[in-house]
Amino acid sequence: MSSAVSIKFSSDLSIQKFEKGDYLIHEKAHDKRVVVNDTVLKIVERLKDSEYDNFETIVKIINEELGIKASLEEVKKLIYEKLAPNGIIEMEGVLVSKVNPLDYLTVRMPLFSAKLVGKVSWIFKNFFEPIFFYISAIAMLCFIIPLVTIPSYIESMKTMTAQETFIATFLAMSGILLHELGHASACRKFGAKHGGIGLGFYLISPVLYADVTDVWKLRQRERIIVNLAGLYMQLLLCTLAGIIFMFTYSGMALLFIYINLLSFITNLNPFFRYDGYWVLSDAVKIHNLRRKGFRAVKEFIVQLSRNFKWTPKTRTDYFLLIYGSLSMFFLFVFLGFVIYNDPNSILQFPYNIYLFFKKLLFFNDDIDFSWMLSEAKKLVVPFFFYYIIFNMLRRKVLSIKNKRS
Repeated sequence: MSSAVSIKFSSDLSIQKFEKGDYLIHEKAHDKRVVVNDTVLKIVERLKDSEYDNFETIVKIINEELGIKASLEEVKKLIYEKLAPNGIIEMEGVLVSKVNPLDYLTVRMPLFSAKLVGKVSWIFKNFFEPIFFYISAIAMLCFIIPLVTIPSYIESMKTMTAQETFIATFLAMSGILLHELGHASACRKFGAKHGGIGLGFYLISPVLYADVTDVWKLRQRERIIVNLAGLYMQLLLCTLAGIIFMFTYSGMALLFIYINLLSFITNLNPFFRYDGYWVLSDAVKIHNLRRKGFRAVKEFIVQLSRNFKWTPKTRTDYFLLIYGSLSMFFLFVFLGFVIYNDPNSILQFPYNIYLFFKKLLFFNDDIDFSWMLSEAKKLVVPFFFYYIIFNMLRRKVLSIKNKRS
């Protein structure tokens, strides 16, 4: 029985070499990018200039002309799960939405155009020569870490005034702009185009972003440097502040370093869409790593519930199951700890935020470093609690909308 269907390849495809044995297919109309191996590439190149009305014809061409052993089910899976959803094949009933690389931002407001960012990014691009990049990053870490661990240095922050605390915090937050400029500069270094820099909201948190979508065309080691480039720029800022501290013993300089290092550590988290996530994703060559990890856990549970047996096919299956399990473990342990440890901080979070900024902005005399530290402890954990809850609800709503559409 023939599987009647209309199958037509997109007329706007671009193919280029990617990594060893892999190729990048770019469907320009929807701005979709898919990494395929040599076998899939041969299939696409053979079939792309014709239209087909059934799967059997495609299977016959693949088996007889290309000499590739593929069953009807394998061909359908390739088309429905990889080629059609990414616009490479046009099929009735398969919707392909135009890619928005910044779709995780609920609100976006451009601040600096790509042209303006380009006028500055050339200044820093040579910082990302691979050998210099890694050696200098290690050297900066070796210089910075002792500054924030020696007790006598930490004492210098305890005498800071409210104004000094506010200024150091403001300067540290402003340094995020240099973080995003680092991503753009590294893109330029390796020949990829970068967009502008803007302000957006990642769930409930305001963030700066740099559009570096074109990083997909780069090699793995180059993409990893682009992902780490923002953190590198923060290390550079910390190093400059450290030099100032060594001459002045200014608590402001040390607080500036602490805030940047906190941001540095947070960005290394591989379980949310921070720099650490993209580094891990590129290192293991798995796109949409978090989503695939959760899917692997779901499939594992479903298979066990049906026949008490799980049948992984590759090492990637094991990795995705482990990553997805750790992601869920990290998420639920954190939520459970917050609720159990201090439920009042969750309930009073909006009011505590109000009190914090009210005191900070009006420079009350009783504000000092100890007060800042105690208030931060009250606000940071509840913030991430609401951040995670909101993220989970948002993804669920989007999933329901996609199913209905």
